[in-house]
Amino acid sequence: MKNIGQLLILSFGLCAAACVSPEDRADRYVAKAQDYFEDDDLVKPALEPRNAAQIEPRNVEVRLLLSKIAEQQQSWTDALGPLLVAAAEAPNNLEARTRLGTRYSLARANEKAAIESEAANAIAPDDPRVRLLKARVSHRKGDVGGALADANVALKTDPTFIDAIMFKAGVLAISQNWDEAIETVNVGIGEVELEDS
Repeated sequence: MKNIGQLLILSFGLCAAACVSPEDRADRYVAKAQDYFEDDDLVKPALEPRNAAQIEPRNVEVRLLLSKIAEQQQSWTDALGPLLVAAAEAPNNLEARTRLGTRYSLARANEKAAIESEAANAIAPDDPRVRLLKARVSHRKGDVGGALADANVALKTDPTFIDAIMFKAGVLAISQNWDEAIETVNVGIGEVELEDS
């Protein structure tokens, strides 16, 4: 009789587990991973999205999270693969396009960066991330004026956009416009502090 009770409990548990959809299980893994990631725990969040990716290999949110974790760990090649999957699965996902384009730009894969920039521009031309990506592409082509113009538009839209602040300051410094570079950083710090207060 005791064995029958245990079998019933085991059967009930298996049925309950089977009733949870793969999407729900993957969503739970992603939610846990995002909590860990926000707490700056870089070990645990890597496990959760990998579990989710095994359940749903083409889940865009999972792939973006895997890429962010790899970037935090400065594993640039590991960051690229999940972005490629995310962009392929969701061609209109702005985050996937801009992050993939940025990775390409930083790796000096200029043609691929330009393709991602065009795709992102078709989705949201006024988004500061898109303008910054356009600025990166322009700079790689040697168009310093165009790069600064797009960086300025990004900063006008979001004055606290740290990546745009650093990009603009870097371009100015390379051009030996030291005073403007320092002013860009100082103004940006002021904007970020103002937002944080």
